[in-house]
Amino acid sequence: MLTGPGYTTLVSLDLSYNKISRIFPTTFSRLRYLESLDLSHNSLVALPDECFSGSPLGDVDLSNNFILDITTNIFASKGHGKPINVDLSNNLISRVSRHQGKAIPNIQSLNLSGNRLKRIPDLQGIPLRFLNLDGNPVVAIEKGAFQGLKDLIHLSLSGIPDLAEISPYAFQDLPALQALDLSNNPNVKSLNAEVFYSLNFLQELNLSGTGVANSVSKTMLKFLPSIKSITLGKDVKCIKTIREGQYHRQTGLTKKEILSCHDSHGSVAAAPYAL
Repeated sequence: MLTGPGYTTLVSLDLSYNKISRIFPTTFSRLRYLESLDLSHNSLVALPDECFSGSPLGDVDLSNNFILDITTNIFASKGHGKPINVDLSNNLISRVSRHQGKAIPNIQSLNLSGNRLKRIPDLQGIPLRFLNLDGNPVVAIEKGAFQGLKDLIHLSLSGIPDLAEISPYAFQDLPALQALDLSNNPNVKSLNAEVFYSLNFLQELNLSGTGVANSVSKTMLKFLPSIKSITLGKDVKCIKTIREGQYHRQTGLTKKEILSCHDSHGSVAAAPYAL
């Protein structure tokens, strides 16, 4: 347990690059002002219940440990309720769970990249805005995989070599999503337009390094009314621009939204798409 006047008033604590293999429920219980905790690059395998509940943490870095599974309730604080950013990247996590009936953690950003998750974890009810699942051995993303994440605005699913299938309506439970990164998934050969169903506010879509062709379908664009940029294939970037259209006596000069695609050399990669 960390006690004494030099510890109890700490706002930030960096314990990274030690050989810490275990913490206890009371280890940080006296640190009532602690907002930032770095436990990265240690040898932690498990985290006990309520080990962080006594501190008003806003940032917790647990990356590069040996954690096998995680229960999200441990990030719920008693009486604070402030948003928290949690980094669990590069561990050995194969399971993420939450105890029903216990407090829902106010996790705003969750990084689970570089773990051993074979399916999208159930994070229902957590008010996430940013979620990173890069580099996990996920094989397929099914319909309903992101149920209950209505506040999510940024989702990264990059660098997942085993990923071969993304089902139609896979992202339908993410109405607020603005950025979706599906890059560097070479076994994703094609995408049904309905994959993007309900993504009415999506602005950025990255499909570079996938097997998806260097073009987008008009059907797909119908599901993406707010799209501003799409990255395809090998460095093909599609950007939305506004062009002046015809002049009408009653409405004046009309404007047309166009999605123009160019490769890294600036050459036109595909005909412009009217939005």
